Amino acid sequence: MAGDVDSARTGKFQDRRDNVREMAGLDNIAALLATLTPHEQAALSAPGKTIRQAAPAGDAVPTMDQLSAMGHRGGGVRPVDLQETLGSGGQGVVHAGIQRSLGRSVAVKTLKAGLTSNPQAVGSFINEAWVIGHLEHPNVVPIYELLVDDEGRPQIVMRRIEGDLWADVIEDGERPLADHLRILMQVCHALELAHERGVIHRDIKPENIMLGRYGEVYLLDWGLAARLDETGPQQVALASATVGI
Repeated sequence: MAGDVDSARTGKFQDRRDNVREMAGLDNIAALLATLTPHEQAALSAPGKTIRQAAPAGDAVPTMDQLSAMGHRGGGVRPVDLQETLGSGGQGVVHAGIQRSLGRSVAVKTLKAGLTSNPQAVGSFINEAWVIGHLEHPNVVPIYELLVDDEGRPQIVMRRIEGDLWADVIEDGERPLADHLRILMQVCHALELAHERGVIHRDIKPENIMLGRYGEVYLLDWGLAARLDETGPQQVALASATVGI
């Protein structure tokens, strides 16, 4: 019975694909293509070809070699032009950048050169990208791409946020208590989603919270995040297997 259903579905798609090809060049081609699912459109343009290799299964985040194999390696025309340095932390350096395809300003976080041979540092860096990629939320900075540059260092391309760290705002002492409570509520919203997805942050502090120029609140630095159980993102390490949990 299941085989008959699969055959029927396959046959239906083949008929639709042939119909599209026969109508190529006609005015209603765009309308017909719009009825196809993304997977069908991919198969139509390149039947049987894998667009991008699936992420590694299991608990491990991808290694540098696996990232390159997945089509994330730089080279040729760079997708992002790096500009001035915006800041530096324990593991990464953040540059301003311009995403070539859209001409938009972005921030590019690059693992420090001296840490590329450190599996723990590489894993933590890439772990952050995987976690944020699974947490679409207004209080989590969006990630646009995960790359490996020409020197073999992983890079995270993300939205550029102009603003101040909450820690600096607290130190200034100029904001009323009500503002700080509003900021805290926004952080809690991000954590609510993360916990629903089975992810814990593990490094919540004012230094990891960015306040945008227009009232945005972002919870940053998810490199130490872990999942609580099997419901979390499979590329992220289980908390029970993480030192310090």
